[in-house]
Amino acid sequence: AQGYEMYVASSSHTSHIEEIMESNDLHNYFESYFGFDTVAATKHTMRYYRNMTEIVKADPKMCVMVGNSMHEVLKPRKLGMKTVHVNRERKVPMDIRRLADKSIKDLSSLPAHLDVMQIHH
Repeated sequence: AQGYEMYVASSSHTSHIEEIMESNDLHNYFESYFGFDTVAATKHTMRYYRNMTEIVKADPKMCVMVGNSMHEVLKPRKLGMKTVHVNRERKVPMDIRRLADKSIKDLSSLPAHLDVMQIHH
């Protein structure tokens, strides 16, 4: 509704992601899904994020990665993406909340944060 193109990034197989999204009636909110089979990598690697942006022909500087783990913040940042950490209050090796551009408690406030981050849609 806010005009952003949204994709699901997962280290699972794409068909598994599709099943989950369809069974929860969320498939209409996303342009596509990226699993390890789609990008030939897992989210623990730089290749995952590089391949993902190449597939959608997006400049990483115009992308935001929303995730709850260290590699979902650090790897995309190295490519120039903005990052939003979803703080599930898990213990992580370093304070990811300070390394991400934003840290939020849950996804309900994400649209407002994207607008403040000046990500063009």
